[in-house]
Amino acid sequence: MGHDWVRPDILILRFIGTLENGQALLSLQAVNSDHPFYHLSDTDNIASINSRVYSKNPIVIKGPGAGAKITAASVLSNIIQAELED
Repeated sequence: MGHDWVRPDILILRFIGTLENGQALLSLQAVNSDHPFYHLSDTDNIASINSRVYSKNPIVIKGPGAGAKITAASVLSNIIQAELED
């Protein structure tokens, strides 16, 4: 699902995980079209790396995720494996 209709005043909700000082946090955030996570579609994965050096222009790594079928198969495999180990 691409965002061909992108308007800077439209916010989109994204689950965003952060890791800072050894603490992990996952939160639902509203982002605008300037945020690198705004333009995600379907099963894309993205990571944005901020540091003292890259504070104004973070390193962004984006690519395809596993997809629904592969993820579902992996979850099912994990459930079966857990059951077999009991």
